[in-house]
Amino acid sequence: YNFNSYDYNFNSYDYNFNSYDYNFNSYDYNFNSYDYNFNSYGYNFNSYDYNFNSYGHNFNSYDYNFNSYGYNFNSYGHNFNSYGHNFNSYGYNFNSYDYNFNSYGYNFNSYDYNFNSYGYNFNSYGYKLNSYDYNFNSYDYNFNSYDYNFNSYDYNFNSYDYNFNSYGHNFNSYDYNFNSYDYNFNSYGYNFNSYGYNFNSYDYNFNSYDHNFNSYDYYFNSYGYNFNSYGHNFNSYDYNFNSYDYNFNSYDYNFNSYDYNSNSYGHFNLYDYNFNSYGHNFNSMTTTLTLMTTTLTRMTTTLTSMTTTLTCVTTTLTRMTSFLTGITTTLD
Repeated sequence: YNFNSYDYNFNSYDYNFNSYDYNFNSYDYNFNSYDYNFNSYGYNFNSYDYNFNSYGHNFNSYDYNFNSYGYNFNSYGHNFNSYGHNFNSYGYNFNSYDYNFNSYGYNFNSYDYNFNSYGYNFNSYGYKLNSYDYNFNSYDYNFNSYDYNFNSYDYNFNSYDYNFNSYGHNFNSYDYNFNSYDYNFNSYGYNFNSYGYNFNSYDYNFNSYDHNFNSYDYYFNSYGYNFNSYGHNFNSYDYNFNSYDYNFNSYDYNFNSYDYNSNSYGHFNLYDYNFNSYGHNFNSMTTTLTLMTTTLTRMTTTLTSMTTTLTCVTTTLTRMTSFLTGITTTLD
């Protein structure tokens, strides 16, 4: 159904070679939705798209794309019993580029709700090569959430992301990113039965850079709760080379916690292992204006922790073998 919907396309090119599209019992409603595309190019080679019992509802949703390019080579997208609801949601994209090569995305029984959510992207670039994304029984709720990105760049090479039974809820959460850069090379992220709740949480990032090379992130049965938590980062740099982060049965609770970082710099070759670790923070406030002195002390603590992690490596190797066998069985 389409009521009072406008669609403009100027100098837009769309190529599809050997692309298959299946839709069973899929419903799509659009009321007062506007879509503008100027000089937008879309290329799809050997791309497959499957949708079973998928519903899409859009009320008073606006979508603008100027000089936006999208390339997809050998990209596969499977969606089973996936629902997407968008009410009064706005999306703006100016001079945004998106490249996907040999990227796979699977979604089973995943739900996505967006009410009065706004997303702005200006001169934002996103590159993904040989990136895999799996989502099973993952739920995502966003109410009155705003997301602004200006001149933000995102690069991902050989990055894998697996999410099983992961839930993400965001109510009245705001996220601002200006001139923020994010680089990820050979970064792996696994999340099993991980829950993340964010209520009235604000996150501001200005001129913040984040670089991750050969960084691994594993989360098993990890829970994260954030209520009325604020995070501000100005001119903050975070560099992670060969950094590993393992969290098994780790719980993190943050209520009315504040975190302010001005001119804060990150870590090199940082290893963090947390097994059955619990972190609870209630009404905690951290103003790290002089964080350079704390980072020097943190580097000394990381050197001392490296000696303690050598004993932990033997236990992690046995857990990694059981984890690799578990991954092969799940992938089969």
